[in-house]
Amino acid sequence: VFFIQGEYDSMVTPDRAKRSHESVAGSRLVTLPVGHATAAEAPDEFNRNVLEFLAECEAKKSRISTYTT
Repeated sequence: VFFIQGEYDSMVTPDRAKRSHESVAGSRLVTLPVGHATAAEAPDEFNRNVLEFLAECEAKKSRISTYTT
């Protein structure tokens, strides 16, 4: 699970995002220096973080399938 949080988000506060992240083992939390609309306010950082997370998921999936075949 990947959480991406705006540091200045007043709708979903950073503390709330941190608690959500801590409640999901193995999750990742990234905080960007923006408000609630992370993708609109910091599209390059948002996209880079999402793509990195997806690449890591794909790499883990490949390692798992190597062991199960």
